[in-house]
Amino acid sequence: MPHKGSEDSKVIHIGFDDTDSIAGRCTTNLAFKIVSKLKNETGNTFIDYPLLVRLNPNIPWKTRGNGAVCLRIKTNHSAQITEFLLKILRSESDLLNGANPGLAIFEGESIPLPLRQFSRRAMNDVVKIEEAEKLAAQLSVQIFKYGQGLGIIGAMASIGSLLEGDHTYEAIAYRKDEFLGSPRKLDKSKVSKVDINTHPLTFNCFDKIHDRILIAPHGPDPVFCGIRGEDPQTVISSLHKVMPMEKLEGYMVFRTNQGTNMHLQNELSQSEISTHRAGYIRCVVTKRPVIIRGGHVMFEVSDFSNKKYPVAVYEPTGLGNIASKLLEGDNIDIGIGVSMNTPHS
Repeated sequence: MPHKGSEDSKVIHIGFDDTDSIAGRCTTNLAFKIVSKLKNETGNTFIDYPLLVRLNPNIPWKTRGNGAVCLRIKTNHSAQITEFLLKILRSESDLLNGANPGLAIFEGESIPLPLRQFSRRAMNDVVKIEEAEKLAAQLSVQIFKYGQGLGIIGAMASIGSLLEGDHTYEAIAYRKDEFLGSPRKLDKSKVSKVDINTHPLTFNCFDKIHDRILIAPHGPDPVFCGIRGEDPQTVISSLHKVMPMEKLEGYMVFRTNQGTNMHLQNELSQSEISTHRAGYIRCVVTKRPVIIRGGHVMFEVSDFSNKKYPVAVYEPTGLGNIASKLLEGDNIDIGIGVSMNTPHS
């Protein structure tokens, strides 16, 4: 027999972003707290993994990874969930240190095309808050802003991102409040072993060249560590193998576009390249590569309007060996991200 209220069951898509600041907090940790409460309540069924959507990495006013979160849930209690979300967004966002959170809630079985297109733009271009507000009004998306409310851009974009193509997973472990700000202690040998034993099903775990752990942040935020990989089972089992002595709050697995270069999927002509945009240009090598001091590789390319420009492949990218083997006439695609022309760019 259907439980009481089943006739009112509906699918809601919850997006939120910009709840953190350089000083602390974390949008994925807020997602962990929301899911921890809602998943145990009768009448709520999550219909997808929590989505961690990394947007255009060239946005200068991003906090850290420019990641927004979307939760998709079938529920009988949409009004109560909205009330809960507003309360927890206010209490868990770092408003005093400059967070500008935004919350978006869309009701419906499928995501409208204009919202998916908005999400694709947010992957590789600068989107204005007015555009997000106008689209929300057109599609009956509920939006809520705090501070400057810039987070509604990421909130809307996360709902519009279905991650239907290439995607990965990340198991993120969270610290208890009493440990925030203290050094994270991980066994380097365990992390290195996991990296070796699970490659290529995990990635960005350990830097062998510099003998450095890559799974743990260094700031005061509540993330202890995160394992990224190709399937949920591998990231969970790998996380358990590196678990520390420190008592943790818990962990959660996100489906994500990390490691997919989603922001580099749109082809740009040279005339379309502008500040903060991302994408790729298709070109031909016009001068053979030269290896300069430091192991960096320099060469020249031309786009199909015959405009020539120099290319530098920096040694830390690990791409120098491949780049050095290019020949004149080779057709290549170059992924780009444009920053401001400042002394520090």
